[in-house]
Amino acid sequence: VLAGLSGSVAGVADAVRAANHVAILSSGGIAPLVRLLRSGSEGAKRHAATALTHLSCDLAHAEEEEEEEGSKEKKGEEAEAKEEEDPNATERRRAAAVGGTRSASSKLMQTAMAREGAITAFVEWLFEPSLGRSALAAQALAHISRGSPDAQATIAEEGALEPLVDMLDLTRSLECQKWGAFALA
Repeated sequence: VLAGLSGSVAGVADAVRAANHVAILSSGGIAPLVRLLRSGSEGAKRHAATALTHLSCDLAHAEEEEEEEGSKEKKGEEAEAKEEEDPNATERRRAAAVGGTRSASSKLMQTAMAREGAITAFVEWLFEPSLGRSALAAQALAHISRGSPDAQATIAEEGALEPLVDMLDLTRSLECQKWGAFALA
């Protein structure tokens, strides 16, 4: 369920997804997801990894979209008037109260994931594929560390660089190569 609430769903506004992310973060939802990475069934691990990936990557993509649309937001008064009519305005204000901006919310999410051990758990998957798919771990690490020097440093300190480079080997699946490269970027 958390994977669905945190991911992109057709017809669900960015503000609603952002509010879901904030609600998951503020209700302590990261710690149980990380526990599932370590001790859940294969399906539970996959869903927990997907939820954590969505929680980190959707906000990162939303930040890029905000930057691209920054010039369009010069219609300040018109945007405020529309927000008053917007049924999602309350969720947006709640997200702002917790994170200030999507960028701040994303940083809070990345910090919570690192603090709860998500990076360590995903790095463990890189070293021991029986714990979880290494391509999924690399994808999650790529998104968790996106734009976060602290998360990138933690990934390097955990020893993930060597297994990520190994994923670039031409004998590995294209999915492994893709996510290994993305995580190293």
